[in-house]
Amino acid sequence: MTNDENLNAISQGIFTYIKKNVKKNDQKKILRYIEDRLRTPKRIAEVTTAIEMTTEEKNKVERFLNKEFGKEISVQFFVNPKILGGIKIKVGDILIDRSFSGTIDKLSDHLLGS
Repeated sequence: MTNDENLNAISQGIFTYIKKNVKKNDQKKILRYIEDRLRTPKRIAEVTTAIEMTTEEKNKVERFLNKEFGKEISVQFFVNPKILGGIKIKVGDILIDRSFSGTIDKLSDHLLGS
């Protein structure tokens, strides 16, 4: 069974359960909620640091991203020692690069006239 077939089977099971076990008025509310969630895709922020962030640091980054991009953002944290230090945040096409490696690359481009 492929992922799509598995997802379809799960969806059918959920809708069958709702139809059999939930009051008609509540069914409409549930379906409206599901439709709204499907229409507004959740934005994903990819946060990369050279070393693992503490829980406090992660919470601070999440608060910043929620403030800047809205509450409907999912934050994924990654560790990549190649960035040497600092932080990279990618949300869709937006890249905030405050990494040490990014700074070196920009300086190098500037000095070489690129």
